[in-house]
Amino acid sequence: MYEWLLFIAGIALFIFTLENIQGSFQENVPKAALMFVLVTGIPSIILLAIPAIGTFRRGSGRS
Repeated sequence: MYEWLLFIAGIALFIFTLENIQGSFQENVPKAALMFVLVTGIPSIILLAIPAIGTFRRGSGRS
C-alpha cells in the first residue's frame, strides 16, 4: 500500500518539476530550471524508483 503512495507522490512531484522547468525556460531563466532539477527532480526520481525496485524484487523471487 505504501508503494502506491510513494508512486503517486513521485508522479505529482515529477509533474510539478516539469511544469516549473518549462516555465523557467519560457521566462529565460535557465539557472532556475537547473535548480528545480536538483531540488525537486532528483527526489521525484527517487520516489518513483523505490516502488519500482520493490515490485521488481517481489516479482523476481517467485520463479
